[in-house]
Amino acid sequence: YNGYNGNGNNYQKKMEPWETGFHCTGGFLAPAFAGDAVATWSPQPNSGKAYWLDEIQVRELEPMLHPNVIGGYWFPEDASVDARRLTCSLRAACVGAGVQMQFGQEYEVKSLEMSGGKCNG
Repeated sequence: YNGYNGNGNNYQKKMEPWETGFHCTGGFLAPAFAGDAVATWSPQPNSGKAYWLDEIQVRELEPMLHPNVIGGYWFPEDASVDARRLTCSLRAACVGAGVQMQFGQEYEVKSLEMSGGKCNG
């Protein structure tokens, strides 16, 4: 894994197949701009903590956002994963469990069938 440590230095870190790149850095901010979906949307009830922040509060969290930001929702309990690493981890787990991976257009899944606790595509 090639990375950047924020101090101007590149570094290399080898990640094991089961590492998903999980990051929990104090939440997720969804900035809102006039007329976009975030500006007119609100989180579902009972979906976890979410707070509307005004422009000043958003800039305190993310000072480099575009000047047209009008606010945003902050989700303090949210985290993220590196989608590429998660996919690799899931593939490794599946192969370890005996799943046969088949790739190519000739293996395109057109439907899924659940039967006897198994899923076939």
